[in-house]
Amino acid sequence: MGNITYNLNGTMFTFAEETGALVLLSHPGCGEIIQDGGGLVDLAWPVKFDYEILRCDPCGKYFPCRPDISFNGRSIRLRYARLGQNTRTPDLPALQGGVAAEITLTACEDGRSVALSCRIDNHSQTAVRQILFPNLTGLQPVAGDATRFTGLQGYDHPFRELSDEGDARDAFYAVKPSVCGKFYEGGGYFGGCLKVGRWFDYGGLSGGLSVFAQHWGYGPDKPGDMGRQDVTWVKLDNLSHTLRVAGVHDVTVEPGGTYESETYVLTPHAGGWVQGVAPYKAWVDAHKHRCVPVPQSVREMLGYRTIWATEQYPDDPDAAIWPYDAYPVVAADMAEHGLYKLNVWGMFEWILPLTRERFFPQQGGFDRLKEVVAEVRALGVEVIPFVSWLSIWEKMRARYGFEQDDGSENGWSENLKGIPVFRTPYMRRYCCAFLHKHDNPLWIDDIKAALRFLRDELGTPSISWDQYILDGGWTLYEIIDEYRRETHALYPEADFSAESTFFFEADIDQLDYTWDWIYRNGDIGQDPAPYLHVVETTRPQMIVDANPLYLKYAFMDNVCINVYPSKPENVNGSALIRDFPALSATIKHCAALRKAYLPYFTEGKILGDCVLSQECGAARVTGYLLDDRMLLFAVLREDASDGVEISYDLTPFVHVNSFHTSIRDEENREIELLVLPAKGALRLQGRTGTLLSIEFVPAGD
Repeated sequence: MGNITYNLNGTMFTFAEETGALVLLSHPGCGEIIQDGGGLVDLAWPVKFDYEILRCDPCGKYFPCRPDISFNGRSIRLRYARLGQNTRTPDLPALQGGVAAEITLTACEDGRSVALSCRIDNHSQTAVRQILFPNLTGLQPVAGDATRFTGLQGYDHPFRELSDEGDARDAFYAVKPSVCGKFYEGGGYFGGCLKVGRWFDYGGLSGGLSVFAQHWGYGPDKPGDMGRQDVTWVKLDNLSHTLRVAGVHDVTVEPGGTYESETYVLTPHAGGWVQGVAPYKAWVDAHKHRCVPVPQSVREMLGYRTIWATEQYPDDPDAAIWPYDAYPVVAADMAEHGLYKLNVWGMFEWILPLTRERFFPQQGGFDRLKEVVAEVRALGVEVIPFVSWLSIWEKMRARYGFEQDDGSENGWSENLKGIPVFRTPYMRRYCCAFLHKHDNPLWIDDIKAALRFLRDELGTPSISWDQYILDGGWTLYEIIDEYRRETHALYPEADFSAESTFFFEADIDQLDYTWDWIYRNGDIGQDPAPYLHVVETTRPQMIVDANPLYLKYAFMDNVCINVYPSKPENVNGSALIRDFPALSATIKHCAALRKAYLPYFTEGKILGDCVLSQECGAARVTGYLLDDRMLLFAVLREDASDGVEISYDLTPFVHVNSFHTSIRDEENREIELLVLPAKGALRLQGRTGTLLSIEFVPAGD
């Protein structure tokens, strides 16, 4: 069987002439990243009942069809009159005619990427039910077991996490990750969505392959949905120790029908993900359209503070964790720690229409709260109401025509006296119907009036929104857009934050920062650097309760730190920061460091650990580029009395060869001053959890 090789923008594609299998993909930056690969498309082609497992692909061992392969110097085209089958079937009439495919690879104008698309024509009498495209098999562990699958919110190690070894075998095979693989969805920043956007990178610090779909907004597979799209399947072959990464499209191509894929852009690269993400960043830049600029206060702030003021049963004095009169106490504690935005849950009843009567008379009512907002403002702190109006609460049903048995009921009760505490089945106050369609004119009028009431009457122009979900269309987007533009003219520093649920591609046009139930779950894998590098505007948030180590991670990542300390046996945010001395000291140190290095955070580019030339298990490292200056933060993962060696490589990012390098501790005291080359190694010392900053300034400066 012969092979044929083509060069597209420096990437070598080798195909088997008999099947069209991609047997080799190589590039000087990442080496032979695919070896002994297979067909670029794989289809589910079920025939009820005995042949529901039938699939067809270019390498199907039954009824194979040699493709027609053509090349015009810029594009490769593989045409299959009929794809092969993975299962032997009798002469079933439903399969007559087969399924044809055409796959096209084209050199992109950027001189480095390759565009990949396919067309499926169903000539059979049974529907195609699923399409895997692009279907990349034979991916090599280019960085050994440290090889990563990276999305905008972090990375996994599939060669470790999907390995069929040890305890990984102790599970039912049909749900065991080593057999089933993992599925990654695009969507919002919430819910542990590692991928977030329609981009991923496969590889390591020495090189890899970036891939993204050229699609924006709703669809394509689910036209009424923008989130939970562009699903990627990652499957480790535990026999060949290679990886399969495929786009999963659960679509139906009826007999006689045609499917045309989105265009996928493949960018092989040397170095870490940051070297391959530029085409996707350009795509995002071309499609995001901010309604107003991100306020400077959001760009500069270390983070914000949240309190769960009351559990919203105001007749119960125990439910008032932070009554109105306590807000200034919280604000003073915040200001001491360099935090100036106070996000308040449970400030009033989330019932529309919003009037003065919705503010708790047990705490002094609207008039007292308005005075408190002014008192807090005098301390330099802004009060930001958290609102939840996408849920039609029990008391609002009749106003908007929702029946009690409409089938969309949700229970969002949460109360320390409930059993269970969350979604207590016998509590009705916070049962609700979820508003999927946002075209109710009365609801629209009520929302607009409520936002303006908070801004104009209470004096709180910034808003934090619960469940920013657009599956009902663009009405909510248009409401917020109108409010933001109107408010920006009055209060240029007013901000808008929200729970980023499913719609990343719309969120970034309006959100200045997020409010999501996202906590750190440790050290490895949680990394927002790709998101921040690509998006640049909306800042994701990370909740920190009382763990100073996690606060350091959030600080070095430039996310908004949502400080939410809690007392034992109490709600989130029930404690003051000063109740936790270690947390208090760390916030003060990080606030001072942020001021000292502010231009790196606000004007520089975050590079994550792509500044390293080798994995560093002994420290977590994140780098920033500002002109020809570099700033690295490192948190030590282990005691390093003898020093931890960091191997770095700044040469892809700077144009100078020698640097004055200052290593400083958490209190910004200089520990060491060195002259170092752009590529080399340095040793760091300290105890586990120590935060160090390393600034590289060109030696000529």
